[in-house]
Amino acid sequence: MSPEHRPPFPEDDFWTHDHQLGEGVFYRQPPAIRLKLHQAAERFDHSGDSEIIPLEHRRGERRYFLAKPYILVPDIRVQINVYPYPTPGDRGAIGEVAASDW
Repeated sequence: MSPEHRPPFPEDDFWTHDHQLGEGVFYRQPPAIRLKLHQAAERFDHSGDSEIIPLEHRRGERRYFLAKPYILVPDIRVQINVYPYPTPGDRGAIGEVAASDW
């Protein structure tokens, strides 16, 4: 699946869009401010309900939007295999990276 057709949140297909709104400063870092957006069409029936602004039609279809702003905070994980003794010489390595993930 190409990146432009990949769902923005593969772990949760409820969110239909992901937009970058701009940048801010949080904890002295300039992360991107993003917006998760859910958009859907839904049927409505307002028989007997009172509205703040009277609706012309009592039944129909409307667009529903739910949005949540968020910032990306790095979550970097590194697994290290530690040597029993530091390596000799000026490097003095205590281990090596076995795996990493973000």
